[in-house]
Amino acid sequence: MLSTIFTTVLSFGLISSVNAAPATRVPPTDVDNVVYLVNCEGGAGHSAIAYYTANEEALRHEQPDQLALVGGTGAIHWEGVAIEGNFPNGMTFTSHIDADAFLSVTLGNKAGTGESETKDYICYKEYPFSGVLDLLYTDDNLGVCKMIYYCA
Repeated sequence: MLSTIFTTVLSFGLISSVNAAPATRVPPTDVDNVVYLVNCEGGAGHSAIAYYTANEEALRHEQPDQLALVGGTGAIHWEGVAIEGNFPNGMTFTSHIDADAFLSVTLGNKAGTGESETKDYICYKEYPFSGVLDLLYTDDNLGVCKMIYYCA
């Protein structure tokens, strides 16, 4: 009986990938005004908010258009608190990553929100559970900066 039901469900195509769009690890290249929440490994380590006017620059591992260091020395936990960064151009960005995002949100899915003076963002998880972070860019002073979350 169970195999008949299963076969019937399959034949009608009711079991599929729930018609969900596959999660992408980074926004497409045509996305503008993208913010990355990064942890950098040079020296004592730092966390930063990296802003790109065009995401294609980020995908080529170029330096961000604006960079705001946050949290002092050492990598911070982005989850469960509002993190505000002030860019050299006077703009600010505030992230609100869900408190449970590190453990419960899967890669590429919504992990929280963010906002600047000009745009509201949705932030997505970029931190793979394997512990291997994706390189965003390398900075002469900060070292290798890797994506934790991206906001678009």
